Amino acid sequence: MRKITAALLAVFLLSAAGCSCGGSAGGQNTPGGDQAANSDRLSVDAFFYDYSDTYIGSVRSSMESLLKDEKDLFSYTFYDGASDQSTQTEQIETAVTRGSDLLVVNVVTTGSDEASQTIIQNASAQNIPVIFFNREVSDDIINSYENCLFVGTDADEAGYMQGQMIAEYLMTGDNAQRCDINGDKKIAYVMFRGELGNAEAYGRTRYSVENANLMLEQAGSDYRLTPSAANQYDPTQDDDGVSRYYLYGNWSATTAKNLMDTALTTYSLDNGDIEMVIANNDDQALGAIEAMNELGYNSGDQSRSIPVFGVDATSVAREAIQAGNMSGTIEQDARGMSEAILHFARNIAEGRQLKDGMEDFHVDEDVDKVRISYHIFTGDNSGTAASGTDTSGGDARSAGDGSPRVFSGHSGADGMGGVEGDYANDGRTGGASIGSADNANGGSDRIRSGKSGADAGNAASNSGSGSGGGIYNAQ
Repeated sequence: MRKITAALLAVFLLSAAGCSCGGSAGGQNTPGGDQAANSDRLSVDAFFYDYSDTYIGSVRSSMESLLKDEKDLFSYTFYDGASDQSTQTEQIETAVTRGSDLLVVNVVTTGSDEASQTIIQNASAQNIPVIFFNREVSDDIINSYENCLFVGTDADEAGYMQGQMIAEYLMTGDNAQRCDINGDKKIAYVMFRGELGNAEAYGRTRYSVENANLMLEQAGSDYRLTPSAANQYDPTQDDDGVSRYYLYGNWSATTAKNLMDTALTTYSLDNGDIEMVIANNDDQALGAIEAMNELGYNSGDQSRSIPVFGVDATSVAREAIQAGNMSGTIEQDARGMSEAILHFARNIAEGRQLKDGMEDFHVDEDVDKVRISYHIFTGDNSGTAASGTDTSGGDARSAGDGSPRVFSGHSGADGMGGVEGDYANDGRTGGASIGSADNANGGSDRIRSGKSGADAGNAASNSGSGSGGGIYNAQ
């Protein structure tokens, strides 16, 4: 749509930014959509913080598939920030100068507003819409530019949901007794943490443990999660009994594997030094499993296995769960996130305002942040992502009343029903799901339990409409 007045200038700018076509290495870009064929299509430039991140790879694949399906509307270029904010900022500046119509940004740096504010300044000077996604930016950033919004998950929800998954695991059969190797009623866990300063890493680290322990207490169980001595101690984090204890894997399978290798030279899996692994993402969980494999743990022999929980439900993690080498994960809906982004991109391509149709989504009350629900995955019969844009999950923030946050309607591979309960509603607007829910493995319909916040909604049928909790129940 925006006309490039000089093709040679575009080539020069791409070269200056350290980009090359068709690649996936650090700093490179990947054009698509037969860009030269139709300059009247919307030129979408999508910036990913790091192609090597497994979950981000799934978002990228979903987004590219959707853009290709609408090639008459869109041309696109993807960029790999390679975990370097200066690289990403330079890529964005190049895209703006080249005449981008829409910036879709998975920002590298989330701990401060400086990088995202620079992006907004560059975009707003040319009146280019911006969609931030996945990696949270502050409310102030979104509110600073009318032509900007965020699509992502509730930063804390995965932590609360992971805690529920862990508690339900421990309360099933004799899992708690088998997990408690030294018989002290304390399940010694190691926590693999993502990026410091990242809201998702904070919520997953803290609320996974807090919510699991609250649920265990409420159920009358004597078991509690407690940090293993194998964790590092970080006095700079919140003094809440949880956040200061972790191994800093920074989202990486390789780093997590190396940290677990080091921990296992001092701490034993045989005597209860480490009785559970909790990770902020699946890559770290899988790295820890790889280290334990070398000692004969989590390799298929259930008598030599400790529970491992992650977040993202990547294909490799799903395979590990099906093989019995990993206990569960929280699904972050890559397809749903991509479909929400494409909804807003389509608005621009078809001449509407960026935020048209916001009422169809689950949006924060005071800022234009669209929330995509998580789901629990523990095996074949667990909830999987809806084929439509599932944006109707409730808020997982604590009500401050000391009660656990519980998501109703989950059913794991063993058929155990989820614990019913409402959780806090901070005033977000609920919205209808878009699209139809596909079938769970085995061909069973997945229906969503209808509790969301203070109001109990109606259960949604497999049509995918209605608002409610974000966990699917395989019937």
